[in-house]
Amino acid sequence: MIDIDHFKSINDRHGHRTGDEVLHRVAAVLRQSLRTTDIVCRFGGEEFCVLLPDTTTDDGLLVAEKLRGAVAGASIGGISVTASFGVATALDDQCKEELIEHADQALYAAKASGRNRSVRHDRQPSSPTPALRWASLPREPRTAPDIPLDAVNALLSALSYRDPMTGAHSRRVADLSVALASNLMPPTECFVLEVAALLHDLGKIGVPGSILLKPGPLTPEEWKVMSDHDRIGVEIINSGFQSHELTMIVRYHHAFFGGSERYPQMPKGADIPLRARILSIADAYDAMTSERPYRKAKTAEEAVAELRRCAGTQFDPWLVERFVAVLEVRVGGRRLHSLPESLDHALRVGIEAERLMAAFDANDLVTLGVVTARLAAVASSIGLDRIAQLATELSEALQSTCDAEMALSSLRELLDLCRSTQTELLSKLDRPAEEVPICTTSS
Repeated sequence: MIDIDHFKSINDRHGHRTGDEVLHRVAAVLRQSLRTTDIVCRFGGEEFCVLLPDTTTDDGLLVAEKLRGAVAGASIGGISVTASFGVATALDDQCKEELIEHADQALYAAKASGRNRSVRHDRQPSSPTPALRWASLPREPRTAPDIPLDAVNALLSALSYRDPMTGAHSRRVADLSVALASNLMPPTECFVLEVAALLHDLGKIGVPGSILLKPGPLTPEEWKVMSDHDRIGVEIINSGFQSHELTMIVRYHHAFFGGSERYPQMPKGADIPLRARILSIADAYDAMTSERPYRKAKTAEEAVAELRRCAGTQFDPWLVERFVAVLEVRVGGRRLHSLPESLDHALRVGIEAERLMAAFDANDLVTLGVVTARLAAVASSIGLDRIAQLATELSEALQSTCDAEMALSSLRELLDLCRSTQTELLSKLDRPAEEVPICTTSS
C-alpha cells in the first residue's frame, strides 16, 4: 500500500490540476519500476496498491524501497514528492481482505513514524504514542467514485478548444468549489463536486458559435438557445458517466434556494443537494468577477455584496458567508466583510472538529495530537471552556498511557459537544441551525 505524503498540501498550494499531474506521474513511475507480472492499482484518493506475485516479504520491502526512491527522485513539475509504503505478505490460506488490512496498518505505521519510509507489517515500529493502537478502532471504508479522469479531461479539453474562456472559467469554479467544500465533506464527495464543477458548462459545446462566441449581449431569442446548454450538459454527463451524484449536482446547480418561477420544477432550500448549492455560488462569483467583451468584471467586494443581496433567494445564505470566509483566506487574510460573531465561532469550531475527525480516520496519531491541542486553544480563545477542557484532556491522553476505547470515548464526547455548541451558536442567526451542515462527520 502506497500513500503520497502531504498530498492535500500539494492541492492547496499548487491547485488540483497539479495534483492530478502528480497522481499521473507517480503512477507512471510505479509502472516503470516494476515487473510485467506486477500490478499497480489506484486504491482511492492519493493511495495506490501494488500486487507482487511470488515475492517474499524481504523482497517486497526491497521493492518498496526501490519505488520510494524512484518517487522521491522523480521531477514532477518542480515539486518535491515523497510517499510512504506499507508491505504485507499473504499466505495461501489468507483472504485478500486480511492482506489489504495488514498492508494498510503497515502504511499508517510508516506515516505515523515520519513518512517517506517503508514499513513491513510483521516488523512495525512501536507506536509514537504507546497508549494507542488505532488500527483496532472502527473506521469507515474508503471508496473512490468510478469517474474516469481521462474522460473528464478529454471533455474539458474539447470545451476549452471550443471556447477557451469557458474552459478557464470551469477550472476556476472547480477550484473555488473545492475550497468551499473541503471542510464540509469527505474527499470522495469533494472529488465528485470538482468533476461536476469542471463539467458544469459542458453543454455549451452544443451552442452555435455565433451565439457562444458573440462579443456583445445576447438577444432574448439567443438567450433561449444559450439556456438550452444546461439540458445538453446534463444529458452528456448522465449518459457518459452514469453517476447519479454527478448528474444531480450539475442538474440542480441553477436551482434557487428560495425557489423561482424560472425553474418551478427545481427543488429549493435544503432539498437542493449541498454540492449543487456550493457550485451555484462558486459559478456565480467567478462569472461576476470575470471580464466579458460586453461588460467589466466586478471587484471581489462588489461580487460578495451581490451574493449577499441574493442570499436566501438565489443562494444558500449560510454557504454564502462561508464562501466569503474562504475568499478572505485566499486573498491573504484581508477581510472582505466582517462575519457575524456566532457564525464566525461556529465556523472555527466546525473546521477544527472536521480536522480532528480526519486525523482519526487517517490513523494519524501525530496530527491527532496537534489538532486536539489546537482545538483547545481555539475554543479557549472564544470562551467555549467545556470544549477547551475536553480537547485538553484528549490531547493529554494521547501523550500518556490509556487504552484505545477510552480515547475513542473521549473523542466521541468531544465531537458531540462540538455539534451541540454549533447548533446553539447558529440558533442566534436567522437561519434554523438544523439546516446548517457545519460538521458532517459521524462518531
